[in-house]
Amino acid sequence: QVSTTLYNAVLRAGLAVVERHNHSLLVGYVPPGLDATVTYGGADFKFRNSTGKYLYLRTAIQGNRLTVKIFGNSRYKRRVEVRSWVTEVMAPKRIEQKDPSLELGRRIIKQKGVRGCRAKAERLIWYQGKVVREELPPSFYHPLDEIVAVGTKVVPAVVAPGKEVGEGQTPKPEPEPKTVPEGAYQEETAFPEGEGLPEEESLPEGVYEGGR
Repeated sequence: QVSTTLYNAVLRAGLAVVERHNHSLLVGYVPPGLDATVTYGGADFKFRNSTGKYLYLRTAIQGNRLTVKIFGNSRYKRRVEVRSWVTEVMAPKRIEQKDPSLELGRRIIKQKGVRGCRAKAERLIWYQGKVVREELPPSFYHPLDEIVAVGTKVVPAVVAPGKEVGEGQTPKPEPEPKTVPEGAYQEETAFPEGEGLPEEESLPEGVYEGGR
């Protein structure tokens, strides 16, 4: 964000912009058309001291906030206004990619789509009752396509030994066996079909049954 902050300070100081390039994708910290980027050995940001006097640049960082101030001769102080607007919006495409590692029917968004756009900007400078309108470099931001992974992996169904599956039928997976936590004891009692738990014998009122 250093180049973007410096670019906006230069614009509002009324200095001449020599070279400026926008980011390839939209950024969220300034309106479209008012950002600037630099790359080593490639895109650069350059401005010219058009006042004919010395300039003093002071930068400061506090937390995640960067401030750039430009000081110069007060004789060259002007009222400056910067405007920008979007002229065209481009929606991202949706691209589906087959993924053999995902189960059939599953879909996962691997990359979210981001819209692109074209933007224009201008600078208005008031001096001695007149206004000078300056067109700033246009901006083009590429859309970022959305990428969706589509599962193609077929999971075979489990068939119990000795069971045959008729033609046109789909085998049903066997239920998973019940697990008993480590250290616990589980006992199951089976009764003949039609019978349940034996009923408890009732004792006459007032009689207590105890054990030795």
